[in-house]
Amino acid sequence: MVNVCRARALLLTGCNSEMWYSTWYRAVGEMLVIVNRAMTALDRLLVLLTALTILLLVLWIAWQPKGSRAVVLLDNQIVRHLSLAEDSLTELVGHLGMVKIQVTEGRIRLLEYDSPRMIGSKTGWIQNRGAVLACIPCGILIRIDGAAENKADDMQWDGVAR
Repeated sequence: MVNVCRARALLLTGCNSEMWYSTWYRAVGEMLVIVNRAMTALDRLLVLLTALTILLLVLWIAWQPKGSRAVVLLDNQIVRHLSLAEDSLTELVGHLGMVKIQVTEGRIRLLEYDSPRMIGSKTGWIQNRGAVLACIPCGILIRIDGAAENKADDMQWDGVAR
């Protein structure tokens, strides 16, 4: 801990880069030794499984197929189908007034609307099949759909009985 305080002091007062690097390197090394001593084998296993789960989740989200069209719903009623292949700016009338929907480069987002918290626009761009963007106060829901890679993927089965 002393090295961490010393490293911060050197960083604030200014020093050459070699001194800063070696001080921080030693401080980080000391912290890792302390953490390593405090962890049991099960702790290490839990950290490893958590990191692996996060990595797989990120990769799964990144490799989702891209959508080809967006379905815009107002009060659970389909009001528009928008192609993600062509850039467009669409205006709809929601519960709180005009809502602008922007489509660019195969992505879609809520651009402008009058909502208290603006959560829908803070969500940002969506482009993967199955992604949803919503503004509850406006009553607008945008869902990305797309052509399935084969016919079996496009069917949505609840179950099979014989």
